Amino acid sequence: MLLSASYEAERNKLTEEVKAYEQGIRDYNEHIRSADWFIKPINKYADFEELTNLL
Repeated sequence: MLLSASYEAERNKLTEEVKAYEQGIRDYNEHIRSADWFIKPINKYADFEELTNLL
């Protein structure tokens, strides 16, 4: 029984670690999407050769 309890404790700990890593990955991906959303228009208008009314 001791081995089984030790196994369950380790399994629960690892399950929680995996959840934390998965949340970290989701947060990172959301941050990347936010950065891309911000940078895309900058890149669009950063390389221009003449001024127009739109700019």
